[in-house]
Amino acid sequence: MNEESEDVPMSLKLESMDGDAGDHDELTVTAKASDPDVEGDPVAGDDDVDDDETGECGWLCCLPKPLQFFNSPRWFLVFLCLCVLFQSTAINGLNGVVIPTIEQRFRLTSQRSGLIPGAYEIAAAALVLPVSYFGERAHKPRLLGIGCVLIGLGALLFSLPQFITGDYQPENLLRLESCATNVNHTSYLTPCEKDHPAVYGLLVLGQLVIGIGAVGLYTVGVTFLDEIASPEYVHFYIGIFYVVAAGGAAIGFLLGSVFLSQYVDVSETDHPNASDPNFVGRWWTGYVIVGFAALLVSIPLLMFPRRLPGTAHIMKAKRETQKGTGRAVKTTGTGYGRREVDSSDSAQSVLTRLQRGLWEFVVLIRLVFEMLLSPVLLFNTLGGTTESFAVAGLLPFITKYFQTQFGVTSSSASLLTGIASFIGLVGGIFTSSWLLKVRNVHGARLAKYTAVIALISTVFITAFLVRCPTPSIVGVTRPYFDSTVTGSNRCKTVLNETCFSSCG
Repeated sequence: MNEESEDVPMSLKLESMDGDAGDHDELTVTAKASDPDVEGDPVAGDDDVDDDETGECGWLCCLPKPLQFFNSPRWFLVFLCLCVLFQSTAINGLNGVVIPTIEQRFRLTSQRSGLIPGAYEIAAAALVLPVSYFGERAHKPRLLGIGCVLIGLGALLFSLPQFITGDYQPENLLRLESCATNVNHTSYLTPCEKDHPAVYGLLVLGQLVIGIGAVGLYTVGVTFLDEIASPEYVHFYIGIFYVVAAGGAAIGFLLGSVFLSQYVDVSETDHPNASDPNFVGRWWTGYVIVGFAALLVSIPLLMFPRRLPGTAHIMKAKRETQKGTGRAVKTTGTGYGRREVDSSDSAQSVLTRLQRGLWEFVVLIRLVFEMLLSPVLLFNTLGGTTESFAVAGLLPFITKYFQTQFGVTSSSASLLTGIASFIGLVGGIFTSSWLLKVRNVHGARLAKYTAVIALISTVFITAFLVRCPTPSIVGVTRPYFDSTVTGSNRCKTVLNETCFSSCG
């Protein structure tokens, strides 16, 4: 490497490096020592950082000695896994089974109900880059704790429509009284046709808040696990994290199956049975449980310090490992270039700090484009995107498909979906672990296995093209009243149907 290059404050330098590992560029961003972000960066790349700079567990000035028992990577992993468990239970589990029930409860169209889980994806996609970038220099445990709070609040917001609306009135209780010729029939249809803009807004807002809170779990959370776990355990920690996230989806399906078998209104005793098409399950209970549980878990997450004991030695060992592989990598607080501290100037203007931030943003954009030009990363990203596209579109309506095509209850449809999802998730995790550890499959061979699995799933997905004819049901596939018939004849039109022939 060219050692004669001169450091210029706030400059971006690209140095060509030749080594055994190949040619690569080194990004160097210099900054002043007076920058508080540079001084307090937990992984600033300095070898002389010691454990004296690590904090203690607690909240603000309250640092009880018994809490220091939890000041370790293992306990942080426990609480982080609990947080991702509740997030996955709500988003990957409950969302997939309660959307058809919410659609029936609040008389929403499938088009509008399908946009509800999409709000989570919109929030996550919009914030993933800024949270990933700026989260590197933030207080990561505190950021994750705040995210857990938002997950809890979002789940409670999502369940709020159940408590601000009246009891659910099945449609068949409204239509029978309309046989009288002197009754205003439209008054009985009001509960069925009434729109709920506030309810719909709360449902979308709840998903947005959960998405904002969860965006840091899979970016900042995994990064922090990589910082605090020793090299021999880091893959084990991250593996546990993703296994728990997968298990949360299965728990959500099972909880949905249990709660959807119970009637939506707790105080209502005279209600249709579960086999009645007008039966609506208790869709909101799971979100209430998840909401309060996430708020409870956020308390211990917020108590962890910026750096855990031993972090400095772990980061130093990882830097030595990277040097031993022939890669000239300098670890930094942002992960995109080493910040070299210049102590010659103790004062730094706001303009200079903004300039440094602008340069780092340029570095970020440049590296994003470089990664997109990598064929391996590009096609892996495209593959993951198409898979997520299919899963996100299928989950909200798979239970509805089971109900309409096979005549099962919402609870049974939820259970079937949960079993299938659990087998796929757990089977995929253990199969990939076996291929990596036992068969030592990596690189191109692993990509071939993935392609084969994708082709098999594509063949089986064609089963959705085979369907039974939809039966003609008054109130479901056919309207109760013919809009072309007016006056008292409207009721006679309804009573001419075979299913109402016994009504005088």
